[in-house]
Amino acid sequence: MGDIDAMWNLGYLYQFGGEGFSIDLHKAESWYLKAAELGDIAAMCSLGIVYADGGEGFPVDLHKAESWYLKAAGLGDTVAMNNLAYRYQHGGKDFAVDLLKAEHWYLEAAALGDACAMNNLALLYLDGGEGLPADHQDQGKFLLFKAAGLGDVGAMSSLGYLYYQGEQGFEEDLHQAKSWWLKAAELEHVRAMYHLGYLYLYGGESFPADLHQAKTWLLKVVELGEGPAIIASATYLLGYLHHYADEGFGVDLREAERWYLKAARLGDDSAMNKLGSLYLYGDEGFEIDLDQAIFWLLKATERGNASAMNKLGTLYEIGREGFGVNLHEAERWYRKAARLGNAKAMKNLRNLKSSVEVASR
Repeated sequence: MGDIDAMWNLGYLYQFGGEGFSIDLHKAESWYLKAAELGDIAAMCSLGIVYADGGEGFPVDLHKAESWYLKAAGLGDTVAMNNLAYRYQHGGKDFAVDLLKAEHWYLEAAALGDACAMNNLALLYLDGGEGLPADHQDQGKFLLFKAAGLGDVGAMSSLGYLYYQGEQGFEEDLHQAKSWWLKAAELEHVRAMYHLGYLYLYGGESFPADLHQAKTWLLKVVELGEGPAIIASATYLLGYLHHYADEGFGVDLREAERWYLKAARLGDDSAMNKLGSLYLYGDEGFEIDLDQAIFWLLKATERGNASAMNKLGTLYEIGREGFGVNLHEAERWYRKAARLGNAKAMKNLRNLKSSVEVASR
């Protein structure tokens, strides 16, 4: 291993931690700089990533990121070209969006055969924007299929999503969505597995739900998930699946509770809200637990969950054994939820006001 390789490896270990190294972005920056000053392209690109992402005690600096990406891109690094284009596409604090520069660098990387850049350029064209080609949508479609044909899982997943949504020039076709997500999932693309789980859970027009398939794909996401957010979301859906299952699958509230608890502990507010519902209303074989209901509903409201706010409003309006009516608290929670656009809370707030006015006459 040459000295430059050793410098880059030390930078990487300090950037991401592992092998006895704690994350220290200042040390990562220092080692990458040593390698970059000796002409190492990978180190230049890594510096761009460090400055673009920042971290604890290490502020984001998009202009420094741009500078290092430009150096690496100018030396033919397609990852730097992609990252630079993405930054121009989306902008950031004190860093203006420039779609033409984004297009330029995606085109540079795509010309070098980079399928990821083709996918990103396709999505840029499909979204459109000032200065982009008049036929940007047709070009976007062409590039997306080309990138998928070259094996880019991001493009396959994007095609699945566009067919699922039926937007940006694509007609809704859930079977095509499934087909593209399956291709990506077979290549271990976790986001596509999640989309498949969601599709099979809820189904759609001419595409019946299949809860057994939904469970299979969602379990794969939990097993292979590449981040807490997608794992939490898949875990929540597993809880939902057992909570509201059809007769062919069978409701299992204890299993729903188990998955909701896992998701809630990962910070999923929808799971917290559903736990609140489970404990608030109970069901056959599942006893009401008002303390647990309030605990989880409050946890959900701390994360801005309007449905949980509405449920608390209803609880205060109607009351329960051992939990007295408090119309001021009911109104307060309904208002919080209504401000977040919750239609049920808006209706409950109007009804509460009407009933108070009638009672006061």
